[in-house]
Amino acid sequence: MTHVESAAALLFGSDGRQVDLPCGLIAVRIYDELWIKRKNQEGSVDKERVVLLPELDFKIFPYKKGQEIPKNGYTKWLDYDKIKCALSVRYRQIGDYMTLAGGGTKTVKAFMIDEKIPKEEREKIPLVADGSHVLWVIGYRISEYYKITEDTRTVIQMQLNGGKNNG
Repeated sequence: MTHVESAAALLFGSDGRQVDLPCGLIAVRIYDELWIKRKNQEGSVDKERVVLLPELDFKIFPYKKGQEIPKNGYTKWLDYDKIKCALSVRYRQIGDYMTLAGGGTKTVKAFMIDEKIPKEEREKIPLVADGSHVLWVIGYRISEYYKITEDTRTVIQMQLNGGKNNG
């Protein structure tokens, strides 16, 4: 009962606090949730950290004004002409940022905190980046800077391998 009471008390404390439980478990408060999970022992491999990057299919083609843009989580159309460096599919790094509506920027870290993505999950979310400028946090959102506008001439289509074509 002592362990149950200790774990329940986490719900009234600050985010990120944890309590050791028997059998190599810990209880952790992550935002408004209480997680029970295995404790990572130093020197052992954390199997949850081994995550493969998804495969993306890329297509580049001319854009015609008024052309219908797919609206789904698996396929994104972005303005190819705004890409300055080579694109990379990777996990977040220090200094990564996105452009917001209105032209402001936000770090990917701040975006993930605002979206209430648990700290343990943030390292597992892949993204598409142009240097430190993130085009797409896969599964979440795209940067306003790379969205198609009236000035767009060339589009890059990114489709998550295994995703659905245009809907």
